[in-house]
Amino acid sequence: MQAMKARNLLSSRRITNMFGAVGYSLLIINCAIVAGAILLWLINSDYGNAMGLQPEVPVGVDEPVGDTAPSGALSVVVDIIAYTIAIVMGLAVMFVSITLPYWLGRVGSYCIKRIANLFIEVLTPAMLLLVKVIANGLIAVPILVIVAADIKNIPVLLFVSGLVLVALVMFLLQHYLAKMNNLETKDIW
Repeated sequence: MQAMKARNLLSSRRITNMFGAVGYSLLIINCAIVAGAILLWLINSDYGNAMGLQPEVPVGVDEPVGDTAPSGALSVVVDIIAYTIAIVMGLAVMFVSITLPYWLGRVGSYCIKRIANLFIEVLTPAMLLLVKVIANGLIAVPILVIVAADIKNIPVLLFVSGLVLVALVMFLLQHYLAKMNNLETKDIW
């Protein structure tokens, strides 16, 4: 009976933290998008010129040199090598797409809890959720500033806002499931 209860707690904790892992993955993706948008905005604005960042100026279009396709038996070897590389890359992408959310969730949880412990003495699940909501909100601030300066960037704001909303829903589902399963703060990512 005790072993079955422990197994149910472990599986419910895994399911609960799966939502957190997806939420942290979206949070990190949002950070990367915001960083890229800020960099592009700086490059294309006068602020970037002041810092020495220059927009890319297109150089001329190069013309193709000629056809250098292999022929005969060499073509078969090149095809085999290309298919082998494609299969290896496909397997690598599958492996990364399965394991990356797990590790992003673990690292994101560690970082969020570490930052929260700097300001909060006793971290409760409700306070952890509040810290996650604040982290998601802080991501939207630079995009709002960029859109206020240049309205052309409104699609980036809408995209980031959508990802923030989905991440918030994932975190809310995670904490709802944690409350239903009576998980402690240390068990919640």
